[in-house]
Amino acid sequence: MRSTLVNLASIAVLIISGAAYADDAASESPASSGFVERAGQNALKEVALGKLAEKNARGSGVSALGSRLARDHGRMGAVLALICKDKGIPAPAELDSEHRAVVDRLSQLSGPEFDAAYAKLMASDHTSAIELFTQASQGEDPEFAEFARRTLPSLREHKRLADVYVKVTSDYVVAPVAQRN
Repeated sequence: MRSTLVNLASIAVLIISGAAYADDAASESPASSGFVERAGQNALKEVALGKLAEKNARGSGVSALGSRLARDHGRMGAVLALICKDKGIPAPAELDSEHRAVVDRLSQLSGPEFDAAYAKLMASDHTSAIELFTQASQGEDPEFAEFARRTLPSLREHKRLADVYVKVTSDYVVAPVAQRN
């Protein structure tokens, strides 16, 4: 009788702890995995586009911006992947079709047209990334929140630089067209 009670108590503890674990996973996974997927895909895309900017840009500034973004987002993606590994959450390892299409579209451009499109996309992407990381920095998962808080200053600097190049590239893309007329 006593061993039956001990076994029942053990089973109850396992069920309760399993339910608590499932509740934690359910409450954490959707928000965390949504952040992980979006942040991971964005990091992969920024690396691919940065490398593309190194090859296709006309201006050395845009090429340097691409190099910096590829390096910084590569590091961000690596840190995110480590956090995911520690949590047993899969991190994106390759671009999905949506993000691949963006890279493919820009790969068709070169020179001033590439510079303008790349700078505009980086400004827009970093506005969205700042919103995503700001939300994650206030999330319940402490590791993802800390990662987001530490990443935000870099994202803000990237946005500032992209905005500069939006202005610069609009000046030299418009000028040649006006000179032709």
